[in-house]
Amino acid sequence: MTESFFVGGGVSTLEFEGASPRSDWLRWAERRGADFSDQPPAPTIDSFANDLTLLAEHGVRQLRITVDWARLEPRAGIIDDEEVERLLERFSLMRDRDVHAWVTLHHTTLPGWFADDTDGFLRTSGPSLHWSRHVDRVAEVLDGLVAGWIPNEDPLGWALRSHHLGTRPGRPGSQNLQDAAEGILEATFEACRLLSSGSAPVISSFGIPPIRATDEAAADHVRHWTDILWTSWTEAIRDGVLRWPWRGPRERPDLADTFDAIGLALAPALAIDPDGTITEGPPPAGEHFGHVLRRGAELLPGRELIVTALSAATSDAQQQDDLIGGWLDQIHEARADGTAIRGAIIEPLFDGPAADASGESVPGTFSAGRDPRPAARWLQAGS
Repeated sequence: MTESFFVGGGVSTLEFEGASPRSDWLRWAERRGADFSDQPPAPTIDSFANDLTLLAEHGVRQLRITVDWARLEPRAGIIDDEEVERLLERFSLMRDRDVHAWVTLHHTTLPGWFADDTDGFLRTSGPSLHWSRHVDRVAEVLDGLVAGWIPNEDPLGWALRSHHLGTRPGRPGSQNLQDAAEGILEATFEACRLLSSGSAPVISSFGIPPIRATDEAAADHVRHWTDILWTSWTEAIRDGVLRWPWRGPRERPDLADTFDAIGLALAPALAIDPDGTITEGPPPAGEHFGHVLRRGAELLPGRELIVTALSAATSDAQQQDDLIGGWLDQIHEARADGTAIRGAIIEPLFDGPAADASGESVPGTFSAGRDPRPAARWLQAGS
């Protein structure tokens, strides 16, 4: 391909401004005894301006950033007007600095009242009205300031971790997992429908984890999880058919050809034992990443792709640099073979607390003090 290719950066709520006191994540992490001594301070408009200057010096013109629902609506139906003003200041500054904002509406954290008091995404009768109102509200507040929308980060990976593995806030259990998977996917498609009425493109961000059996006796479990994490959304978008392991296929023509581009997010590799136990490992490196990337492209032929998350969560700066460089090499090889990949987003940009509340810090391409690591050079790898 000869078309231009962008490399951008991404920040979620946790590493950029810390967990909101009203978030489900903070409640959950405190119950797990997490240490929050390294939580980042809430950015001021001056510190945000300094961050934009730093990122511009490293070539970042595409910035994926999360709007924290728990800060915007700390109680059901109660909007924090000061947070609205902060959002307008930040996004207006990005526009003035010619930084394209890719806005994520849900990335790890949710308002506590939504997740705990109303069952959140645990519903199969249709997306929550609270979620739909949130989507509409943010679209109205940021009208004209957004380059693109990403409704949910790795929605089915969220269901897996929150309602099966227990490594995110949630309620692990078989029925809760089914309700969460169906509910979050319906909510993602509903957000796409609502946001598509505006001028900014709507991008998905589905995780593409490699899934393997540790023993041939686990083959049925691999098929089960492949249907949840891969087949459900790819068949819905490609064929307008929604199928789950626990529910037969249903015609859903309203889901076909949704999203202006398909976002694929690097995800941890999954190893499944014969008893169904799932162990998450590091995301695939090098050619192994190239394999899952091409698989995503083959399942959705003819669609424009964006790699919405490349995250090397390692404290070894050289390894981080090697991993990101290897992933970008695989993307360029796929592009050379004719796969329409428009860009890639490297995250996290800055150090921040781990989403699993382990108490560890996840290294970014810049330290918490904004010192660049070697991998920051890849932010200038666009063409």
